[in-house]
Amino acid sequence: MEIERKWLFDINKVPKHSCFGYKDVEQSYLNLEPEVRLCKKTLKLIFEPEISYWITVKGNGNLSREELDKQITKEEYETLERIGNITKDRVIRKTHWDFYIDGYRLELNIVDKGTENEFCYGEIEFSSEEEALAFKPLDWFGEEVTYDSSYKMKNYWKRTRLGID
Repeated sequence: MEIERKWLFDINKVPKHSCFGYKDVEQSYLNLEPEVRLCKKTLKLIFEPEISYWITVKGNGNLSREELDKQITKEEYETLERIGNITKDRVIRKTHWDFYIDGYRLELNIVDKGTENEFCYGEIEFSSEEEALAFKPLDWFGEEVTYDSSYKMKNYWKRTRLGID
């Protein structure tokens, strides 16, 4: 079960000095109901980047929803790209930073940087709905969009990659 809250951010207000991790993410979709996504994550290290490949299946929901997240091989990833006919123009690109906020991990993403669709959002996962609802966002957090389905990445992908609202 995934329990998370999501906010928009003004990247200029984010205290970047407290970031402890950085990676580039390429995200695409094989299916929307249920949501099946492919991700390629490139962790930026001092010498060699570390690349991992993931398939994620998500159920419906806002604050809570079922999720299966599984690491796969590069070969499996490339096979799924071919089967799903995933082309470069259908891939969402994110710059992803990790922060610790009051004992929680904030995953902050700039989506499609440098395009007309660019935006910044972040999310925190929690152990329970009660814990999630008790969390008080810091003053540099922006508008909460946990319950706004237009900020679900599958809906963003439909709008920006398929032209479907």
